Amino acid sequence: RTFLYWGIFLVIVGVFLGRNSYIPSYTNEFIIATDFTIGKLPVSEYPHIMLFDETNLPTYVHNITYPGMWEFLIRGRAPNMIYNLGAALVLIAVCFYIVDIKRKMNNFISMINYYGKVSLSLFLLHFVFITLFLNSLDIIPYWILLFGYVGFWGFLMYVWNEFYNGKGSPEWLMVQIGRIGQKTGKANKH
Repeated sequence: RTFLYWGIFLVIVGVFLGRNSYIPSYTNEFIIATDFTIGKLPVSEYPHIMLFDETNLPTYVHNITYPGMWEFLIRGRAPNMIYNLGAALVLIAVCFYIVDIKRKMNNFISMINYYGKVSLSLFLLHFVFITLFLNSLDIIPYWILLFGYVGFWGFLMYVWNEFYNGKGSPEWLMVQIGRIGQKTGKANKH
């Protein structure tokens, strides 16, 4: 419950602090937003603000335009970090409730558990290719590619762990570093 309460609190604080709007500045101009004005953020420092241009295309939802992107949605800004921390705590609270308290188990939860075990590797590896997709696809092909991308990395991690025992992965490196500080002479099996 504590995770859930703090998560909801941090999401609300992040949204409140990030209520100001910004638009992209392609000339590296930085103007701070107020409650009455829209600010500008340089694209070179905040590349995810380029997604604002995609939201105002009349392709998917007609006749709806947005004056700017809220600050809590812009990656790298302080309200976004608070909002993301709160959303992560809410997600952890829901997963704890479903898996640990209710003891639910099915194929989807098994998949999520596996992705959790290899999450450090997935987190580091997805940054290798994630910038290839930024501002390069429309929304529908992006979602198709995103699910394929996540599935591919999950399959690659499965092959890496099952056939090569995860050698070279960040999890394997952490075990090897942990072996250095052991006081016993026994070696770990990984």
